[in-house]
Amino acid sequence: MESKHSTCSWNRSAALEFAGGDENLLNEVVQIFLADSPGLMNRLQQAVLQNDAGRLERAAHSLCGALSYLAAPDACELARRLEAAGRNKQLECSWDVFNGLQIQMLMLWSALDAGSNA
Repeated sequence: MESKHSTCSWNRSAALEFAGGDENLLNEVVQIFLADSPGLMNRLQQAVLQNDAGRLERAAHSLCGALSYLAAPDACELARRLEAAGRNKQLECSWDVFNGLQIQMLMLWSALDAGSNA
């Protein structure tokens, strides 16, 4: 059975439209995301490991906001699930969700990096 999260999904056209059609702005957003998102993932991981609901909610909210600029709905949905888990203090499944998000992020980073080097 194929995993729901087996493919990277970011919509460059939608992200470009969100950037007002400005290629330079989109490239800048991508570069900022590539620089900042590993730190957000580290904060998420630490929050999950420490069962810190408040920190999980905040970090997931920040990541989902950044992902929305890139039109990356699958990763954003996983971040939303982590945000809700933190908000509701229901962290039982947060490690599994984080692992799925980590896979999505690795694929997204690779796709974004390949696109920025093209």
